[in-house]
Amino acid sequence: MNNFLWRACCNCLPTRVRLQTKGVRCPDHCAVCYDSVEDNSRLFCMCSKSVLCWQHTGLLSDLMVVINHDANFSTNVFAILQHMNQQQKQVFGLTLWSIWKHRNNKVMNNITQSICEWEDSLLTSWMSAQTMHIHAPRQSNT
Repeated sequence: MNNFLWRACCNCLPTRVRLQTKGVRCPDHCAVCYDSVEDNSRLFCMCSKSVLCWQHTGLLSDLMVVINHDANFSTNVFAILQHMNQQQKQVFGLTLWSIWKHRNNKVMNNITQSICEWEDSLLTSWMSAQTMHIHAPRQSNT
């Protein structure tokens, strides 16, 4: 997850705008909603499908208070994370990852599963893993 967030904040994810700057011939519109150009800010924060997902997680109002549409994506991510508690940060990161995974499934495999369904499944799995980690007996080093 940390690697993904780092790549997103450094503008290293192969969004369509990023691919075009590297000479790749591809459409520039958002692969998820087809509305506008696909860059990090558009895909993760302004895409109509992503907004529905943020609404589903209950984080949309928190994001809208913090997001500055004139700032770049990484500036907004850092501002958002500063205003969230630990659980919200975890849901935020998993939701970003879910949106990216959904976008890639659509582009590469033409699979159009709901982002919210994908995010729910991932969040449930992650919470289950956290519970197992907390309750797992610790092994001593003796």
